[in-house]
Amino acid sequence: MLIASPTGNYTYRWYENGSATPTVLGQQITIGVTDDGASFNLEVVDAQSNCSVKTNPKTVQVIGPISASLSAPTVCDDGNKFVITATTSATSPDYTWTLPNGSSFTNKLDTVWRTAAGTYQVVVKELTCSATASIQIEKAPLPIGQLAPEYRVCLDPDSNDPSYKIVNLDPGYFDAYNWYKNGAQFSPPVTTEIYPADSEGQYKVELTNGFGCTNLNITTVINDCEPIITGPNAFRPSSSHPENNKFRMVGLYISSFEIIVYNRWGEAVYQWEKDNLAKGDSLWDLFGWNGGFKGDPAKPLPGDTYTYLVRYVSSFHPERGIQEYRGAVVLLR
Repeated sequence: MLIASPTGNYTYRWYENGSATPTVLGQQITIGVTDDGASFNLEVVDAQSNCSVKTNPKTVQVIGPISASLSAPTVCDDGNKFVITATTSATSPDYTWTLPNGSSFTNKLDTVWRTAAGTYQVVVKELTCSATASIQIEKAPLPIGQLAPEYRVCLDPDSNDPSYKIVNLDPGYFDAYNWYKNGAQFSPPVTTEIYPADSEGQYKVELTNGFGCTNLNITTVINDCEPIITGPNAFRPSSSHPENNKFRMVGLYISSFEIIVYNRWGEAVYQWEKDNLAKGDSLWDLFGWNGGFKGDPAKPLPGDTYTYLVRYVSSFHPERGIQEYRGAVVLLR
C-alpha cells in the first residue's frame, strides 16, 4: 500500500512508470506483486487554487505474502544436537526463533542447533510481511541391547565340551547390527543378531532400531573354566583292565583335591589329598582307590555302595575357598 501526504482538499494523481493511472485514485492505493520493481510518483493538486506539485519517482518492492515451514530429522534420545531448518519464500528475511523454554532471539540464520525436545517456533519477517511456523520435537528411544556385562568361555585344550568353548552373544532383536572386537570392526563386517564368541576380549555391537537411532551394547568375554569333578559309578579291583581296577576321578581346573570315602554306616574308610595341583597334572593318574581299607590291598572292603566327599579349590577362582562335591561308587567283588 502506498500512502500520500499531505492530507486535505487535494486531488491525488498517481503515475506508474511515468504513465498516469486514471483508475488508481485517492490518497492511498493498493499495489500487488505484479507491481514489484515499478516506479511510482504522485501529483497532488489543490482543489481551490489548482496548484500542483509532483514527487520524484520512487521504485517500489512488493514481495507479496511469504510462506514459512520448519523441518527436522528424526531426533534420537542420545543427547546429541539436532538441527531445525526454516524454509520460506522470502528472499532476505529475519528469523525470530522461540525455544521450548520461552526464550527467543532474532538473526539471519535459517537453522538452529539444539538438544531439548519441545515446541520450536519461528517468525519469518521481510519488510512488513511475516509468516509463522512451529514444530514439535519428540525424541525417539535408543535401542537397548540385552548383553550381560560379562560372559565366560573355557579355552583350555583339556576341555572337550564345545559348549564351554563358545558363547553366543545375543543383544536381542533390532533392525541392524554391526559387531566389533577390542574396538575394531570385523572384516568383513558381521551384521548378524548373534555372534559366537570363541576368544577373550571386549565385544560391542552397534544396534539400530526402527527409528534409525543407534546405540552400543558392550560386553567382555573372559577365559574362565569352572571346575569339573567326575568319576565312574562302579569299579572292580580284580578286573584285568587297568582303567577299571581302581576308583579314579577326573578333576579339571582345580588347584587342590581331597576325597573321603564312607561306608554305609558313615565310617571313613579311605582318604586321599593333593595340594598344589599344577596345570598339566592328571588327577586320573595321581589318584586311585584300590578298594582296600585306608588303601591297604591286604584289607579289602566288601562289595557295596560307598559314598564319597570331595573337597577342592578352583584354580580360576581361589577366592571361593574350599568347595564340595558328593557322589557314590559301587565296589564290585
